Amino acid sequence: MPTAGEPFELADGQIVNLRLNFGLLYKLKTADRAAYNRFYAAYGPADGKEKKDAIFAMVDIVYSAYLCGCFAEKKEPMEYEDFLMLLPDDMDAVIRTGTRLVSPKKNRDSARRSNPALAETETE
Repeated sequence: MPTAGEPFELADGQIVNLRLNFGLLYKLKTADRAAYNRFYAAYGPADGKEKKDAIFAMVDIVYSAYLCGCFAEKKEPMEYEDFLMLLPDDMDAVIRTGTRLVSPKKNRDSARRSNPALAETETE
């Protein structure tokens, strides 16, 4: 069953849905190879190449999830540069969102360790 996506608020107040799954990434790879290559450079194996800085790696993951959300909802996506201009000023929020998209279980486990109340609600 497809997921609804993760709502993400842009600086202009617009809410977009971010989604990452293998089917949508495949569509991204065939529809926008440059965007897929940015995602792969941010998340794929290092294979001896220099990795990009962490901030833009997360931005590229968030943008890729945005494109996947647009594919799933059959919406026309905005260009990369336009999306960058609309990202919130809170860089930590963008980085947390990118990390949560590619490692949702890892973040959930970390949240449970730092907040025992979360662990209790998940076991009920």
